Amino acid sequence: INDPSGSLVEDATRSASATYYHDAKVDGKFEYCFSNAFSTVTEKSVGFNAVVIKPYKEDATHKADPLEHEIRELAAGIQEIRNEQEYTLIRERTHRNTAESTNSRVVWWSLFQSAILFLVCVFQITYLKRFFEVKRVV
Repeated sequence: INDPSGSLVEDATRSASATYYHDAKVDGKFEYCFSNAFSTVTEKSVGFNAVVIKPYKEDATHKADPLEHEIRELAAGIQEIRNEQEYTLIRERTHRNTAESTNSRVVWWSLFQSAILFLVCVFQITYLKRFFEVKRVV
């Protein structure tokens, strides 16, 4: 993540998942850069959620009510919970897909092994039948 002046704010390499919080000191456009340079063989899926919270500034004519301050803190907490829940749902979906894929591979491998076992049994039975057949020479 680069700030508007181009300075590096956050850097993560070879990270499967991460969460970053940054309190911006300057206004402007921040730059996100995602790269798949280290692992070009497999496809990657990138998802991110950027939340911009503008700080509440009191003006001289309006003093902040303690109740209003608490409401703003609760709203920020609820937003953070929503973000974490969204992240958790994405992780759950990813893990479910991995588990289903693994389960499918195990089922197909088991079916393949069962078929091989059946063919070996048929071969052994026919081979043993022929081996023990009595051939009569007349």
